[in-house]
Amino acid sequence: MEYIDLKTALALSSAGKRFIAQMTLYNSGNFDRLLTFITDSYAPELLETQPAPDRLATMQQAQDEAGRLRIFHHISVDDYRVVLLLQNQSGDLFYNRLKVSEDYPHLITQYIHRPHGAG
Repeated sequence: MEYIDLKTALALSSAGKRFIAQMTLYNSGNFDRLLTFITDSYAPELLETQPAPDRLATMQQAQDEAGRLRIFHHISVDDYRVVLLLQNQSGDLFYNRLKVSEDYPHLITQYIHRPHGAG
């Protein structure tokens, strides 16, 4: 079996591509583009329960509190789901799960971001 590093596994995964795009915008603080990304990339069912501006506000608050995040450890990466532990510059860990639909354009059907060990 050939070894694939995490960066390659994420780049080959539909969920990984969405995760990379979202985290790049999040870490850069480009919230105008992040709002567009949320609007275009989240499944309508998720946007019905929490509209894009509310999701953006949640992400902005998370960035205000935690700062930039980087991958600390991968738990699972497959084509339609990524589960990762992220770490901020203070060393705090955050559980992150992102799932996408199997059908193209692989809209985000679940996004969970919370402090590691919470709930």
